[in-house]
Amino acid sequence: MIDFNIAIQNAELDYISDIEWCYFFENQFILVDFYKDETGKNHVEQFLKNVNGLWIEVIPTDKQIKTMFQKLNDTPYREIEY
Repeated sequence: MIDFNIAIQNAELDYISDIEWCYFFENQFILVDFYKDETGKNHVEQFLKNVNGLWIEVIPTDKQIKTMFQKLNDTPYREIEY
């Protein structure tokens, strides 16, 4: 089993647009999905753990939220070609 903090650190970056991006990590135990929207606001989309085959929502700690939002804020803007 992988811990949420490791999942946050290993989440993969995906640019949605020049000014909007997300990070996502999923394995058989944990799903973490967080993003920065086009207005610059950070969001936690999904924070789940698998318990006996059922995905259960988990409330991230303040420290985990801070880590996710810092990762979003540290991500540079990038020009995206469509």
